Amino acid sequence: MLLGAAEARVHCGSRLPASVPRPTGARRGEVRQERHPAVAPPVHAARGPRHRRSALGRRHRPARGEDARGTPLPPAQPALLPGPPTGRLSRLGRPRGLLTWSPETPRRLGVSARFVLITTLRRSRSATQGRRMGRFGQRRLPMAQLTRREWHRLTLGGVAAGAAGILPGTARRAVSAQSESRFAGVLIGLQSYSFRDLSLDAGIAAMQQVGITSCELWEGHVEPAELRRPENRERLRRWRTTIPLDYFEEIRWQFEDAGIEINAYNLSFKDHFSDAEIDRGFEMAQMLGAPAITASAHMNSVPRIARYADRYGMPVAMHNHSRVDPNAFSSPADFARAIEMGGRAPIAVNLDIGHMVAANHDPIAYLKANYQRIVTLHLKDRERNDGPDTPWGEGDTPIRETLLLLRDEGWNIPANIEYEYPGDDTVTEIGRCLEYCKDVLGA
Repeated sequence: MLLGAAEARVHCGSRLPASVPRPTGARRGEVRQERHPAVAPPVHAARGPRHRRSALGRRHRPARGEDARGTPLPPAQPALLPGPPTGRLSRLGRPRGLLTWSPETPRRLGVSARFVLITTLRRSRSATQGRRMGRFGQRRLPMAQLTRREWHRLTLGGVAAGAAGILPGTARRAVSAQSESRFAGVLIGLQSYSFRDLSLDAGIAAMQQVGITSCELWEGHVEPAELRRPENRERLRRWRTTIPLDYFEEIRWQFEDAGIEINAYNLSFKDHFSDAEIDRGFEMAQMLGAPAITASAHMNSVPRIARYADRYGMPVAMHNHSRVDPNAFSSPADFARAIEMGGRAPIAVNLDIGHMVAANHDPIAYLKANYQRIVTLHLKDRERNDGPDTPWGEGDTPIRETLLLLRDEGWNIPANIEYEYPGDDTVTEIGRCLEYCKDVLGA
């Protein structure tokens, strides 16, 4: 007998007459539908597995990777966007970050595998909060997205590099390995303060002329000269905290285009620095690509400096002078005090061997005992008892012994020439200092 819809609802579940067998194994709704074909199929059966109920009466939810009917979904393949005109490589459907490599990446991008496998992308703070890995255990930033400038540089440079059979990212390193100012394993660099009478552009050209490929960049070559006057202190503070960071990145590219690496950024934190200035100083160093900061800092500022050094994971190397001042650095004890004040922060040493001799201390003994804490060296010749700067080889500073110690021990510490004695021509005198180093090292 055929039942109507209302009657069928009465005869559902346990209300079925004794003459109607109960379902076994299959869902009751399916059996009732088969026995009473006039009854419309349950609504939940047509709406997909999200609204089904299991045999225990629990709601069924599709597993991850299934569609509404329980069919497995293929792995998501977000689309890739090429660099221009946005100037970046990015992936749709995921957070901004790195381009993930797969064997299909070159084909989807329409470029060669050589281009995709670049290893010299710039660091970026926007990708993560990581930091570079260095001597004091700081973290490394991942490779960031391509800027428009890097896109064009790598695409154009990749053509020439491809002809030579090398990766675009290694093209500059292949050239610099032959012209690097490293002699007998000792890296001879320059404190750009030595060219304090020249502009940044002229100083870079002079380094190329002399043949130096490593530089400790002095803040005076980065900041506007007129703002460094005492009467413009507040203007300089505003400049430091508001200047776009792209300004420092452009300076970095100037050095890279000239084949010169920046081994440290010399920014001297003083007591009158605000916390915002100190914080911005680390951002400047990062954008310049410097692995460390050197500072003729005040002792009282060390706790504040250490806080930001620990946050950014970047060493700050304190620079010594010969004058005895409780708020400055002139002796090994002053360095030890600053390192203790810094706690776990990477407070390090920028050892000036000339100033240490003028303060009547032994730089060779200090170098042997603390080489792991020394980020850079300053090479100059001075006389004892706070004597004057002299041409190299005429004072009391053991420049020769220092260079030979670096060579024999294999310590990878940049030895930066700092020209301060009076001379006829800056470029000529620095060239003589470099020749002195080469003669000592037998290069």
